[in-house]
Amino acid sequence: MKKAFALLLIASLLAMGLPALAEGLSFTPDMVDVRKAKDERLIPDFASKLLGSDSGYDVTVEGNLHIIKTGKVNFVINIPNSYVCFTQDVKASIMMYVLFDVNQSLAEQLAQNNIHMLILDLLNNGELHVKTFDGDALCEMVGDMNDLPEKYYGNVGEVFAEVFSAKYNGMYKTASNVWVVLDDDWLLTIVNGEYVVIEYSCETITDLETEAFYEIANALMVS
Repeated sequence: MKKAFALLLIASLLAMGLPALAEGLSFTPDMVDVRKAKDERLIPDFASKLLGSDSGYDVTVEGNLHIIKTGKVNFVINIPNSYVCFTQDVKASIMMYVLFDVNQSLAEQLAQNNIHMLILDLLNNGELHVKTFDGDALCEMVGDMNDLPEKYYGNVGEVFAEVFSAKYNGMYKTASNVWVVLDDDWLLTIVNGEYVVIEYSCETITDLETEAFYEIANALMVS
């Protein structure tokens, strides 16, 4: 019912020739369907042998260049030195799966958790996950975080902080995207009506991990 109301509101604004965000809308936690997902961590199994699988996505890996097209959100990144990347597509990421002696069970875990890239930080022995969540009423209103006026940043950030039981630490802008910073280990944005998250999965975030976290964020282009 709430989603239908949001859609009706947007349709009426568009019919008047006005942007959906122009009339001082307010974003609230009840617009967000994702709950408690921030604490879900992936612990991959690196012990098995390669069998092979295909993600079903359009995944291209050429050296350090990774391009993933999910149909809704596209990811492009040149993986920096000292990192390695696994995708849901074993065939595309065959070199990493063979090098680390991993089978398709890792790809299945990535798919189950909507993780499109598992990036290993070899220097700090950590993991970065690039993942998506399905859109909801708030996503429908925002559409793309890049188009959200700055006056709404605090409202949206506090909504996410409440939903994920996290601390809102402001916004972070890269060359291609605007991200909400939650705690020290989560960046969240909305692209094409979908939630996109970068998370650093480790027990303690030090300055070195923080540097790695933002190095990946700066290298990633989401559209």
